[in-house]
Amino acid sequence: MPEPTQQPSVSIIMPVFNAEHTLDVALASATTQSLPSIEIVCVDDGSTDASREILDRWAARDARIHILAQANSGVSASRNLALDRVQGEFVLFLDSDDWIEEHTAELLLARARTHGSDIVTYGGVCFPGAGWPQRYLDTRDFEYDDTRAALLGEVGAYPLVNKLVKRSLVEDHQLRFDTALALGEDHAFWFCAFPHARKVSFVADKLYHYRWNETGSAVQRVGSQNSRVWSHLEMVRAVCEYWRAQEFFSGYEPQFLAWLAELLFRDATMLPRSERELFAMALGVEMQRSGLSAHLSAADADTQYTVHAMLQASGIVAKLRLEAQNGGLASLGSMLRRRLGR
Repeated sequence: MPEPTQQPSVSIIMPVFNAEHTLDVALASATTQSLPSIEIVCVDDGSTDASREILDRWAARDARIHILAQANSGVSASRNLALDRVQGEFVLFLDSDDWIEEHTAELLLARARTHGSDIVTYGGVCFPGAGWPQRYLDTRDFEYDDTRAALLGEVGAYPLVNKLVKRSLVEDHQLRFDTALALGEDHAFWFCAFPHARKVSFVADKLYHYRWNETGSAVQRVGSQNSRVWSHLEMVRAVCEYWRAQEFFSGYEPQFLAWLAELLFRDATMLPRSERELFAMALGVEMQRSGLSAHLSAADADTQYTVHAMLQASGIVAKLRLEAQNGGLASLGSMLRRRLGR
């Protein structure tokens, strides 16, 4: 039986909910890591299948596995519970329906220590078939001192679980996953974490195997397309609030707008006409509150076109200008609440 190390170099966090069909593969990939100084913290999120029995069986033969349990509270609460307990110098996230190559922890730890990086993003492969996440798993080898530029400009920075993060960064800035978000909690977490990092590394090696097009994939448990775009907008609001408070926007507004446009545009155009104006108003309010509206002219042409297209619904651009002149954000917010019936 592998024995726990006194001070693990890497803590692997694995939320588990009704994963009986995939959990063995995930745990096998974690326990066979070439780096011996690891701990594996699994959180049983109120599973009703055989997941807990599988966890107990693995923990009985590998003392590095620690099992935490809670009533079903979601993936964010599960990761937060684990973050409160882990002891490793670095933290690595692994979902219970995915798996990692055996040298993942060792390679990423070496990269982080060699370059003094607080975050290391690495490549991966979608399986059993290709999906849209593959674009963001095709990372390249690169180092960044400008960590906001890395987040907003590097394709591989798209917030998935394929990241190693220094635990002191998480604790020093009290970073946790936002349990109020129905979708995009990983986006929000990494958008809060990256700007605090001193340096980030990108690794081209494809080490993470991301399950796609199978029941149980976290992304595929999302509801309707309409609810998705509203959930994404709520996530954008949470990120903007944090960036305002931390004064992260300065000099990065055009790049932030480009990210916002890419994230929201496709789903926003699919909203029924009855919701498009409400969405445009809500987006406009957030852009003004965050000071992003004043920087739209500095964004690239595609971003300007995309944002204007989202805001044009039922003359929202004109309304934004009028409200800004006559009543400011308070009046505009009141108008939005009236339209939403709140």
